[in-house]
Amino acid sequence: MGVSKRAVSILAIIAVGGLSLSLLRGDRHRLPLTMRDAPRRAAVRELSDSVARLALLLRTGSARQRIDAAVVGYPAGRVPRVLLMGDGVAGNLQAAAERELAARTFSSGHGVSIRMALLDGPTVTPVPPGVLRSFTILPGPSGDGGCTAVRVVLPAESGTVEDTVGMLRLRWGGALGPCWYLATFGAPGPAIRAWLDSRYWDVAAAIPPREEVPNPRDEASRPPELIMRMVGEVLGVFAQGSATLEGCLGDRPELCQAAFLSPLPEGLLPPGIAGNERLLPAAHVPSNWLFSLPPSATRSLLAMMVEDFGPDRFAAFWTSQATVAEAFQVAAGESLGEWYRAQLRQEVREAGLPDPGGPVFWPSAVGLLVLALGVALWSAERRQVR
Repeated sequence: MGVSKRAVSILAIIAVGGLSLSLLRGDRHRLPLTMRDAPRRAAVRELSDSVARLALLLRTGSARQRIDAAVVGYPAGRVPRVLLMGDGVAGNLQAAAERELAARTFSSGHGVSIRMALLDGPTVTPVPPGVLRSFTILPGPSGDGGCTAVRVVLPAESGTVEDTVGMLRLRWGGALGPCWYLATFGAPGPAIRAWLDSRYWDVAAAIPPREEVPNPRDEASRPPELIMRMVGEVLGVFAQGSATLEGCLGDRPELCQAAFLSPLPEGLLPPGIAGNERLLPAAHVPSNWLFSLPPSATRSLLAMMVEDFGPDRFAAFWTSQATVAEAFQVAAGESLGEWYRAQLRQEVREAGLPDPGGPVFWPSAVGLLVLALGVALWSAERRQVR
């Protein structure tokens, strides 16, 4: 899967032009603005990141305490399936939450009850740091064994229920996903559970059958994709700018396997709380669009497995006592990377795109990096001259 020579040439010309402008404008002997301010910017960014992560821990921990206190206040077996926390706009979503729970098939054979909690969010604008819109409180070692999908409702969501729910990329931000897997398949094996915890259960956000809610402000507007559209790289658009996903589509399936099995940064959430696809931005964890997997890939992994394996084979993987890689090999008969590449290629064919048969043309990725650097330096010099 390669970018044409003409496209790479265009990238190189634009990059060189941007760099040339940045050198010609202003004092040649003075470092560009971004270089001179690098230490100060790094210190400010580090402080901002620390504040966001501390706020995330405090806010999600406080939400769990409020929900636990509310659950304890009900008689045994009388806890409502939808908890309302606050007297503001959260009530606007109560009927929609009840319909969602009624429409889903949640097995109760494993002793995991599922509920939803709707919390009134901050009323100030912009939203303060640490507000995670959707997350999951997993069943603890003690208590009623309940799994709670939490939705923080902001005042801007005071419109119709249909519009509010429809703006989500996943139903309820993926918060119901972990609860569905626990209720349907029970407790995962120790190595599987450790893997899920290390990734804050992001691979469990989607519930089979996979059904995403259209979002007008989706990831299609990200700069990497726009650049790829400019150079005509259709499969690059399908991969959402991820060189890892492109490599997996080509001849490097081990890239996707390594990305799926790698843990996310530690300590972003209190133990027992699972995040969703917005966790990393809320924690100010920088995204690496070139070498990481896009959220659409990670959030759908388990749902894709259930659809392809069937419930019985997936349950064997889910409850296996082996490592994740070994359990997957037994269940699928091939490695996670090889299986995932086959799934991706099937989706590519169904989308009517050309089937990638060869290796990724990696100089295209280098061209994108050079282009990004040139544009950044040029923009910085423009601000400096003004």
